[in-house]
Amino acid sequence: TAGGAFLAGDAVAQRRHANIDAARRELNQALVHLNRAPDIFGGHKARAIELINGALGELRAAENFR
Repeated sequence: TAGGAFLAGDAVAQRRHANIDAARRELNQALVHLNRAPDIFGGHKARAIELINGALGELRAAENFR
């Protein structure tokens, strides 16, 4: 039963990481779009890129959290 509990915990971790992976993909796609956009937004585009990069860092930290 201990092995079964380990496997069940692993399945929960995979579901949690699947959502984080999906969020990372979406944020990276947003970066692609922002980098292709013109620089005519008074610094707001640059700030959005900074915030997305910060969010990606938080996702990395979340994955390493135990």
